[in-house]
Amino acid sequence: MLQPRLVLQISNLKPIDMKTIQIVTVITFLFFSNFLFSCDCEPPRLINRFIFSDFVASAKILKVTKDNKSNDYHNIEVEILDLYKGKNTTSLRIFSALGSSCSFLTPENSTWLIFADYNKKGQLVFNYCSGAQQIDQRFNKEMFPNAHENHKRSIELQTQVLHYLKNQKLNLKNEYNLKVGVSSECLKQFRGVQIKNDRFALYEVTINKDLSIEKVHSIKNFDNLEIQEQLMKCLEDNVKVYNYRSILKIPKKTKIILPLYFYPPEKSHPGFISNFDL
Repeated sequence: MLQPRLVLQISNLKPIDMKTIQIVTVITFLFFSNFLFSCDCEPPRLINRFIFSDFVASAKILKVTKDNKSNDYHNIEVEILDLYKGKNTTSLRIFSALGSSCSFLTPENSTWLIFADYNKKGQLVFNYCSGAQQIDQRFNKEMFPNAHENHKRSIELQTQVLHYLKNQKLNLKNEYNLKVGVSSECLKQFRGVQIKNDRFALYEVTINKDLSIEKVHSIKNFDNLEIQEQLMKCLEDNVKVYNYRSILKIPKKTKIILPLYFYPPEKSHPGFISNFDL
């Protein structure tokens, strides 16, 4: 019904002058440019963020200053609270890109989980797409009553994993930037399980050159002995490579880490296991 009315209205319009056409053209360009030039990035999942980053730490932002040589950068001074990977430092750079859809800046006196990389000048840099998260982020309780608790749980889970990776000194690699996962159908059978301590488990997946799975080996299990055998069977039968780049094979056999996470029950929702760090 809307389309015919729109056609009738257009048919009754008076001729449009060239100035109006120009104005409409500019407005249309500005409107659609927000979509065309939007910040399009998907930060890697936690394990890959750790693998691909040169520096991982939780830090308090002490001072933020605009870079003298580039409007797209800010320099920050930090106090390292926990260093998970890399060398201790007191300064980093942010590709802030203020005024763009990728604008990003860490306020002074806030606390962040930071993933950064060295640039060609040997400076540690991170940006909107690096996957940094504000640890002490505040939420409007009236609008988002569960946001604070959910955010707190998410940060606690990530730091729990990072502490483990740091202490175990695992030689983690993902040389072909592969993604592996397990079907949600397989994991449905574990809804309602109880996990008391660490909320994550790690498995080593051996991938053949043709991207088939050779084997799955447990590195760290959940502390629930009753589900270990069943969970391993689920993984052995259902783990696969998500071939989002449509590659047919890799040069040689490789091994990567598959994490699983436990999310405790919340109100009427039972606890569950997922391969996503939510």
